[in-house]
Amino acid sequence: MDRFYRGYSKLQDKSLISNKDARLYQPVSLSAFNPSINTAFHIVPALMGVVLTMTMVLTTALAITREFERGTMEMLLSTPLQTLEVMIGKIVPYILVGYVQVVLILILGKILFSITIKGSIIVLLFMCLPFISANLAMGLTFSTLARNQLQAMQSTMFFLLPSILLQGFMFPFQGIPVWA
Repeated sequence: MDRFYRGYSKLQDKSLISNKDARLYQPVSLSAFNPSINTAFHIVPALMGVVLTMTMVLTTALAITREFERGTMEMLLSTPLQTLEVMIGKIVPYILVGYVQVVLILILGKILFSITIKGSIIVLLFMCLPFISANLAMGLTFSTLARNQLQAMQSTMFFLLPSILLQGFMFPFQGIPVWA
């Protein structure tokens, strides 16, 4: 690192970088969707994603693993229902729970943070279906790989921690560089 600073100071000493060139390449930050840089406009939609991801993956993984642990899943699979029908019957209630969570977060975002939705709420709810379904599929995958609830919870945490940390939900705007 010391070599870098010495090289940089040599460039400045030799005037290879002129002040005119330095002014031409100044980065500019544009915020088309949040010009006031209001943190709540980013946090509430991100919170919806985090809450849905956490609850959908974790509850599905734990519930279906618990069914296998208690032996009730074998009883369900021995009925005349197809395996796919049983799995759809297990997942559909969680889709409804996911939609209740979406509506609650939207209402609380409106009441607490005065966030307005520009666009169709019907389209937003419709576009939440693939997100909810993907999270439920991840929970179902973890429940089939796990032999007990502890394994299901641990595998869910291995999925949740990187997804939450890498999406930028936990980092404030003040920590972001000016050029970003």
